[in-house]
Amino acid sequence: MRGASAEAKPERVSGEPASATFKAPLLTRIFDTLDPEQREVVLDLGAGCQALIARLAAERGCRIEIADFVANDGLAALNAALPESRMDTLGALLPQPNDERLTLIFCWDLPNYLGRTALQSLCALLGRRAAGGCRLHMLISYSRRDMPAQPAHYVPAGDGQLLQNCKNGERVPAPRYSPEDLGKALGGFKYERGVLLANGMQEFVYTWPGGQA
Repeated sequence: MRGASAEAKPERVSGEPASATFKAPLLTRIFDTLDPEQREVVLDLGAGCQALIARLAAERGCRIEIADFVANDGLAALNAALPESRMDTLGALLPQPNDERLTLIFCWDLPNYLGRTALQSLCALLGRRAAGGCRLHMLISYSRRDMPAQPAHYVPAGDGQLLQNCKNGERVPAPRYSPEDLGKALGGFKYERGVLLANGMQEFVYTWPGGQA
């Protein structure tokens, strides 16, 4: 498993923001199968998204923690951290938890920008906070050899669509993690479903053992 290099030179540069929409069936399935009677405890590693908050909180009690690894330079900090200090780095980046266990985790495309050991450390820490049946959702660059130079901001839209907003058109080589690589990096999280999307990304859902997803 190999991470995207922070020093890789972009293959294409555009100063204009880039956006696209695509179907994300596993994300839609998560929304459609949430129990209105169950309180959800959600960790979003991306930027805060009002559309996502509204979708989650519309019919149920909900606690949503927002880490925003991009704005807080979390990706660079994790990739640069020494093994012995990585958990301390994560503790500083993640919101202060309460006693509730996580039931849902949104990683979006952030794993593409983390090295293997950094991703392993992140998932090990998330596993300590996961409730049985907690689902972890991610988008992995796969069939294309390149990907946006920076993580995108994702906004759930209507009809199962997901809006991808990129800062610009700059692209770098993609790590193209295989399901086997991800399985090793995600530790105790178990593969539930994976779908190859029309845009060349793979959408994955992993689940923490115990309970029902």
